Amino acid sequence: MTASRIARHLAKLSFLRRFFRLESQRLQLPQGVRAALAISVPIGLGLALHQLATGVIVTLGAWFVLIADTGGAYRQKALATLTATAGVGCAVLAASLLNASPLLRIVGTFLWVAAAAFVGVFGNSASTVGFSTSLMFVITAALPHAGNVWLRCFLCVGGGLWAACLSLALWPLHAFTPVIQAVERCYETLANLFDAACSVPPADLGSEHPVSDPFPNRFEALVLSLENARKIWTAVRVGRAGMSARSIQLLALIENAAQLSSIAVALHEQMHLVKTHLRFAEVSKEITDEKVELVRVTKIIARAILQRGGNVDLRGLEQADKRLDEAIERLRSVSYSGIHDFSFLIHLAKLSRGLKSGIDLLTTNAEIVANLRTGRLTESVRPSDQPRRERQASRYLGIIRSNLTFQSVTFRHAIRLGAASALATIFAEVLHLPRDYWVVVTVLVVLKPNFGGTIERVIQRIGGTIVGGVIAMLISIFVRNEMMLFLCVALLAFISFSIRAFGYGFFTLVLTPLFMVLLDLVNPGNWEV
Repeated sequence: MTASRIARHLAKLSFLRRFFRLESQRLQLPQGVRAALAISVPIGLGLALHQLATGVIVTLGAWFVLIADTGGAYRQKALATLTATAGVGCAVLAASLLNASPLLRIVGTFLWVAAAAFVGVFGNSASTVGFSTSLMFVITAALPHAGNVWLRCFLCVGGGLWAACLSLALWPLHAFTPVIQAVERCYETLANLFDAACSVPPADLGSEHPVSDPFPNRFEALVLSLENARKIWTAVRVGRAGMSARSIQLLALIENAAQLSSIAVALHEQMHLVKTHLRFAEVSKEITDEKVELVRVTKIIARAILQRGGNVDLRGLEQADKRLDEAIERLRSVSYSGIHDFSFLIHLAKLSRGLKSGIDLLTTNAEIVANLRTGRLTESVRPSDQPRRERQASRYLGIIRSNLTFQSVTFRHAIRLGAASALATIFAEVLHLPRDYWVVVTVLVVLKPNFGGTIERVIQRIGGTIVGGVIAMLISIFVRNEMMLFLCVALLAFISFSIRAFGYGFFTLVLTPLFMVLLDLVNPGNWEV
């Protein structure tokens, strides 16, 4: 009994580890430097001039603009950061005017948050900008200088421009660097997708639990990565006024990643159909071995892309596929009876064909990556694979019209998020909670368009906040000097953006003590704050 309980507890820990997995193992040190400068310079000036409240407002404006910077080509970064700066200024102005009464505040929260969430129909960058402005709208009520609305707006816009300058000044000069980083991110995400597609969930958790299967969230992450890579590729190509051999290679890698994502969906479907059969245990080891090789090769391709070329060893993957073929042949040689048995063999054969299709595409990608440094085009890369350009105005209007319906996931999410934020505002207002804006901020952070994404974000938010709160408590207990607290804030800002790509759970773990220590710096108190 004791052993079984231990096994169940270990399975639960394994379940939690899925939500705090490393999405990337690469530190983003330039982003960390930008975040440290964005935070430390306004706060440092505020301390030196004895205007710490002013420095905090500038810092918040800079911070939310940095969050809106999702990378990309120089023109995309400039558009995102400057749009976020304008949006943050407008959010501060609107929230300051609507804070005149609780009713206006509640209605304004619903309208602003819903509109900002609906902007997400234009892509990941627009969604991030909308999210930043919503956070600024909600937090504005807690900002100092409440009596001077225009000064508050000026300070926030100044902070946003400071962050935009940092983001645009500290930028690599190589034209293809943003594209290469975006394509590498696609293949990192694709490796995680293959891992989820060909894995069998623990038996005691059961597949009926919607949050036990990480595949939907990982597929959504890959779709966003592909969308981002395509946009960056288009921006770089337009900036260079034409095609080049390297741009053709990178576009082929992007489109091949999209095809591999479709293969991953088919593999995931076939795995669900075959894993319940009694004879599945006879091929599970071979399938697991091939999955491991599939993930390994995809990660090697991702690293080779980032290094602008490299050789990819496919022998382990080909040998694993050969062993799976032999295991399937052994199963076919056994006499079966019943429709269920024949159906199992059919779906197993489809799974094998899907794996072979993935190997073929990865082989093509390995060939492209091997020639990425030289720019030599092979027969598998055709210049005609470039997407067609559309008229921007008509495309944007078409996107808005097609999403103004309850059949649109984004529209439903916008209404749901606006309503939840308004209800959270009412809840905090009725209970007279201290720092009541944290209730609404949490709603904005955790509520996602899909159920699985919301549950995952809730668990990451709770876990990261608890651990981060403990770290902040220890800092508040042992660090009382104002200058040391300032250095802690700068260090936490640097760490938070350096590990941002690791995953939201890790980002929250550092973000929580950052803002708690900042709060302690502005309004000193005991550790209970």
